[in-house]
Amino acid sequence: MHLNENTSKNLENFQLFYFLSLPLIFYYYFGEYRIYAVISYIGAILFFLKHIFSKKIINKLQLYIFSSLILLIIISLFTFSHLIPALFSLRLYFGFLVLTLLYGIIKIPDINKITIFLSLWTLVEYLLIRIFPELIHILPNYDGTFSLSQTTQILGGVHSFGGNRTVTAVILLALFSYLEGIQRNRKLRYLPLIACILTASGTAYALLFLYLIIKFITRVFPLVTILLVFGIVLFSQYGDIYLISKFNSEYLIYLWSFKSDQVVDYFSKVGGFCEILFGMGSNAFLTLSGEIENYGSSYGDFIFLDFVARYGLLGVLLVIFAISCAKNSARTSLCLILLGSFHYGVIFSAPGQVIGGCLLVLGGASKSSSFKVKKS
Repeated sequence: MHLNENTSKNLENFQLFYFLSLPLIFYYYFGEYRIYAVISYIGAILFFLKHIFSKKIINKLQLYIFSSLILLIIISLFTFSHLIPALFSLRLYFGFLVLTLLYGIIKIPDINKITIFLSLWTLVEYLLIRIFPELIHILPNYDGTFSLSQTTQILGGVHSFGGNRTVTAVILLALFSYLEGIQRNRKLRYLPLIACILTASGTAYALLFLYLIIKFITRVFPLVTILLVFGIVLFSQYGDIYLISKFNSEYLIYLWSFKSDQVVDYFSKVGGFCEILFGMGSNAFLTLSGEIENYGSSYGDFIFLDFVARYGLLGVLLVIFAISCAKNSARTSLCLILLGSFHYGVIFSAPGQVIGGCLLVLGGASKSSSFKVKKS
């Protein structure tokens, strides 16, 4: 009887996970309708509040996250001129913490199965856009930055569930590093690595190279992986492929100069220590977005700088502290996601928030001792 109850409870948890998480995993396929994915965050908050009021027990990480979110909402009341843009901004930059509240109280499906699914999804889409190139003009996750010529190149890349190369590739790299760290599924754990490489993200390649160096320092890494990476780099030097442009010295110099100018622009607009610490709020908005007026990123794909502009050093410290709560098995993966967010908002993307929340919980951060709310 007790076993049946546990089975039923696990089934309910899995259903809840998929119901609230799948709209975020496939967020970029919804096109103009993706704003409705906000229901996932509302559902996560409501379920967490129901958990508090019924069981009166939360763990220390959940207490920290919940308190931080309340603090951010209070600060946003002073730094944002309107409530709706403030809430959408909180959803963008702290959505993965909201999902962590939910994932910490339900049973998450096997991360290995999630990884295989996302890897196969990416590989299938990679093949489809090469068999039917016109799909890039049909699928909503392609926004005009992907050309038909890239569908003819082996390392021309694919957008897949992340909506662009970098988000997809860095998430797959993070999942690979997690499975490699916990020594799970030795045969299939290279599937996300292969999918990551074929996604052809310069940012992900740089992070993979950094990961390999760290692995070499700590222990011997499988030779086949190193040969695979260097083989791809060598191949990229002898073909007319998209990847070459990402490692071109002129492009890298331009990128560094452009990002530096954006940092200078931020410091020219920030109005003193308080805005550096707590952020500029709605004063950081310079552009529009497809979701809501006055919600767009002020610094394009340098979305981490936009994050700093909106929430200051306090927002950065809240995210870093949450990640530091994870054990080594997940901390490396979360750090890869965070580093990838400096160029594109990997941890701030909807799929990145789901995977980030899962890793934070699976890394043992949610297994800390409980905090019991006393009944009045």
